[in-house]
Amino acid sequence: MKFNKIFIFFLVITIALYFFNITKYPTFWMDEAWDISVAWSYLKKGVFGNPTYPLDGLDKAFFLHPPLPILSEIPLIKLFGITPLTIRFWAIFCGLGSILFLYLLVKRLFKEKVAFWSSVFLAVNPLFFLMSRQLRPEIYVTFFTILSFYFLSLAKEKKNNLFYFLTGITSALSFLSHYYGAFLIGAIFLVLVIDIFRKRAVSLRNLLIFLIGIILILIPFFIWILRNFEIFKIQFFGNLSNLTGIHKLINNFLKEKERYLKFRPAIGMVGFMLLGLILFLRKILTNTPELLLFCFIFLFGIAFFMPNKTVIYLTPVVPIVSIMAGLMISEKPDILEDKKLLLAVKLIAIGFLLASLFYTFQPKNMSAYFKGIPYNVLNKDFNEIIEKHYQNGKIIGDPTYFLFLPDNLKENFNCEHVLFNWLKERDPDEVFKEKEIQIFIYSPYWWNDWCRNENNVCLSLEEFLKNKGELLKDLKRNGEWIDYIYKINY
Repeated sequence: MKFNKIFIFFLVITIALYFFNITKYPTFWMDEAWDISVAWSYLKKGVFGNPTYPLDGLDKAFFLHPPLPILSEIPLIKLFGITPLTIRFWAIFCGLGSILFLYLLVKRLFKEKVAFWSSVFLAVNPLFFLMSRQLRPEIYVTFFTILSFYFLSLAKEKKNNLFYFLTGITSALSFLSHYYGAFLIGAIFLVLVIDIFRKRAVSLRNLLIFLIGIILILIPFFIWILRNFEIFKIQFFGNLSNLTGIHKLINNFLKEKERYLKFRPAIGMVGFMLLGLILFLRKILTNTPELLLFCFIFLFGIAFFMPNKTVIYLTPVVPIVSIMAGLMISEKPDILEDKKLLLAVKLIAIGFLLASLFYTFQPKNMSAYFKGIPYNVLNKDFNEIIEKHYQNGKIIGDPTYFLFLPDNLKENFNCEHVLFNWLKERDPDEVFKEKEIQIFIYSPYWWNDWCRNENNVCLSLEEFLKNKGELLKDLKRNGEWIDYIYKINY
């Protein structure tokens, strides 16, 4: 009872912190703008596409992200418009829901004390705290992953078909949040197949009920894919070059090793999780082997299939990190007897908690994005410039500027990714004149990255801006980066 009361108090404080943070530090990023632009397009134009990207069919049907995060935003935008809270509401809901259901899951699997500390570790984990305050699919996947394992634990204990069905539904919703939700479906599928080979009486029925839940949720999505298959091929299959064989997979993994080394905190987090899995392997195999299976399927799947995104996409395994931390601080490891080693394990867990607190609650990390654009810049400074200088034609820039642009001007906005692709084919003079681009927001943060392999594009753009661009103002992002707003004079 004691930990129940403490957890409720802790959850109330966490809710207050989240909503304070969203009003105190509202900073936004291009991924949010892409999904919000699709929701806006559906409401205003009846088209489920990204109006800022009129290439590859993205403005007609948007497949780069599965649709659930976008669909969840549509009713909020319909009722309340595009605001910081409507953009972030479901992310906060999934973040807080993840903390709650992790507590309930671990309480069922281990002890209440372990559940409490696991939820604390999850709430203050820097990656989880970052992702649960922004509209990104990672936090949806994390929430549905925890919920799936919670329902699976109920199904195994109560032997109730309903919970296997709900496990199928929630794991399918994970896939509808991001394609790597397929790793969750695969892990649970393997668990149920293993049960069949262990000759449990109703294992085949459990598997079939689980698959029915998945099929019912995913059928509409795949019907939509078939109806827009030509566009789907362009957007999706173009990103599957990693799936051409084991040799290509290994090469991609090795090529990205330097990227991993840049994110030492993430490597440390994974190392901490592996240490916990080793120390408590017997308890994990006895109580919840599916978590262990999911962990390795997810890590190896992401590392091979999406090597450039591995660090960003680690969020769904953070709950497992948190469970290991809860066990280390609350329980005696399976393989240790020496008191000094037991104390060392607890000190490691406490050190991990303190490091997470220190990193998460530094003022510079309280914003949802390190290189994002503050709300006051988007809603006030940028719009004042547009109101004063814009007359007609296109506005080109980081998609984030689309978010709070007045509705009557959103139709005229294209993202700078499109401009980059146009400039790879033609000279800036031709492109800017033909597309009637009047306002251009130049973001060195993006252009420096894109032009590493296309330096001629940036050189020609910079020369064009010197001759035809009138610098109106510079706008400060988070960190040291500056965006520059140009009016184009022909």
